[in-house]
Amino acid sequence: MTRKINVKSTVYKLYLKKTVAIVLSILMSVTALPFNSSTAFAADGTNGTGEKSIVLDHSNVITYAQTVTGSSITYNGTEDTKVAFYSSDFVSECQKTVAGTFKSIKIPSLPNSSYGKLYIGYVSSSSYSSTVTAGTEYDATNIGKMSFVPYPGFYGTVDIPFYGYNTNGDIFEGTIKIAIAERKVDADTIKYTTYEEMPVDFEADDFNDECVDTTRDNINYVKFTLPPSSSGRLYVGYVSSSSYSSKVAEGTKYYENDLDNITFVPYQDYHGKVIISYIGYSDDGKSYTGEVEITVNQYDWDADPILYSTGSFTPLSFDSDDFADACDEANNEGLDYVKFTLPSSTYGILYYNYTSSTKYDSKVSASTKYYENDLDDVVFVPKSNYKGTFFISYTGYDDDGISFTGIVKITVKEESAVADTINVSTKEDTVLYFDDDDFNDVCEEATNEELDYIKFTLPSSSYGKLYYNYSSPSSYSSFVSEGTKYYYDDSPSLSKVAFVPYKDYNGTVTVKYTGWNTDGVNFTGTVKITVTAVADSAASSYFNDVTSSYSWASASIDYLFEKGVVTGTGGNNYSPAQNMIRGDFMLMLYRALDLSASSKSNFSDVPAGSYYYTAIATAKALGIAKGYDDLFMPNAPITREDAMVLVARALKADGKTLTTGSISDLNNFKDKGSVSDYAVSSVATLVKAGIVTGSNSYLNPKSYVTRAEMAVILYRVLK
Repeated sequence: MTRKINVKSTVYKLYLKKTVAIVLSILMSVTALPFNSSTAFAADGTNGTGEKSIVLDHSNVITYAQTVTGSSITYNGTEDTKVAFYSSDFVSECQKTVAGTFKSIKIPSLPNSSYGKLYIGYVSSSSYSSTVTAGTEYDATNIGKMSFVPYPGFYGTVDIPFYGYNTNGDIFEGTIKIAIAERKVDADTIKYTTYEEMPVDFEADDFNDECVDTTRDNINYVKFTLPPSSSGRLYVGYVSSSSYSSKVAEGTKYYENDLDNITFVPYQDYHGKVIISYIGYSDDGKSYTGEVEITVNQYDWDADPILYSTGSFTPLSFDSDDFADACDEANNEGLDYVKFTLPSSTYGILYYNYTSSTKYDSKVSASTKYYENDLDDVVFVPKSNYKGTFFISYTGYDDDGISFTGIVKITVKEESAVADTINVSTKEDTVLYFDDDDFNDVCEEATNEELDYIKFTLPSSSYGKLYYNYSSPSSYSSFVSEGTKYYYDDSPSLSKVAFVPYKDYNGTVTVKYTGWNTDGVNFTGTVKITVTAVADSAASSYFNDVTSSYSWASASIDYLFEKGVVTGTGGNNYSPAQNMIRGDFMLMLYRALDLSASSKSNFSDVPAGSYYYTAIATAKALGIAKGYDDLFMPNAPITREDAMVLVARALKADGKTLTTGSISDLNNFKDKGSVSDYAVSSVATLVKAGIVTGSNSYLNPKSYVTRAEMAVILYRVLK
């Protein structure tokens, strides 16, 4: 009998004279080739001679040029953690073995289910596209969605054979080796719970507690093993999907202070358990292993969501009617009270009876019952830089004590913060020093966070100018620049910014600015400066250059001139802005208090016959002036703190008793720490007596004393 075999539509007759072994050998060699289900072996008759004609029909069969055995593709995973496949690994293996363009793979047999399962599009045990089936062809797109999910508790090695194909019909075969490591941890598991699409913040205290329990020492830093991206991501400084400091990286050290800023953000629609492994290191260098287990729950509420929206800087008040309606919908009963699950601080804070960031009854507590009448006083205050949508879950209880669940869905829209106007005033031709606390107060009111820095928009020079570190028209550090940041708690300091009105200008000046809080959120604001006119009578009656701009000093200067304590500098001028030199200061003090002493020895650098010789010699004899290495430096300018030391000593030598001050008397001055130790007692004594009042909460102890300032101090001493 003859059997025919059709190969590529060509008939080949094989006459096999009763040699069955040879026939079988040929058949086996033919059928060993890969073929599909359309391949047919058909007997079409015999010739009566015992010979067979065999027809092999390959008209619909893919024919391959070669088959090559490749190497293993290896993946590593951890117990109870999904292992994702990468199509690039199979493309690379194709190139190494048979070259050409990668087409697909087939997995002839699936792994034992006691090891785990292969999935396409796996998110969780209840959410995936499909399971992988044996013999099905999977292209690169599907391989990129393929993963192996170990059976709960399984660890070990799983070998999965596969056939790969290129577009030329060549075959490469290999093995997918998956090594699942046993999850061994030293510390107890840190557990968090959240809901779909709701970020969860890590707590540094949780990690420190586990470190102390495990190593008997506080935590120093942590290194994380990242979770599968299909379940979610870890971020540092997370605000929204488009606003965060960085993604958490494996191998990076995250110190204790960093851990409160780490947030896990579930992948969209993901729910299930996420295990995040880490290695912790204590302060003394001990290491240990630990895990964070995050349970991401599906939404499953009894009542429809309560929907609210607000701006990123606008507090949101809850409405008790909304919760009452939800209770009626869920239980057909009236509402008794509600307990809230607190939102992540990433979004903001829930308050009770909120008026401002510094004025409220309390923060909402998860354990507190908020009765129907209380709910109108529950207020959500967004974090200043947050925008997006999130959920606050709650459990409500009806009048019969039956519970129901619900959520409040809050959408926070981007909003520009505008601070309240800062209103200040000064007199014509009189410098105005800004108070940095004014800017911080309006920043906190507008953005709920402390001020970081300010950038100014400069006013027209026809009104005046902004200066930095201004003492007098000839003594200042710089003009204020629009591009410069002036800080609340750093340098250059906002407290050293001053506005100096244009000569003889009076009216209203508006200075605009943009501020940034400590979270990097900006806001806009305005300083409104009212410059009041000063009557001409406020000028000096004796000196031409003591104009109305020195109204604060003119009366003191005239009084001292009339008493013979001061004289001018020539040409009916007093030079009020000129810095006092030490010799002139001592002369004025000598005249004001009418000091005298029998001894006339002097410092080596005070020339005999100089106009201040006697005054300095008297001060030396009375112990007022002590100098340094027998030097008084009479021509050097005198600082405010040195002037105050000499005044306090002179008053004591003259028998005028003042109550001795202490450091606590300087508490109202922001720069009290700048006062030198040797001057603290004298400065505090004069402050306590009201002789020295400072300027805008500053003493400026290292600044030089002007002739106008000295006149005011001596006037107060004499009066």
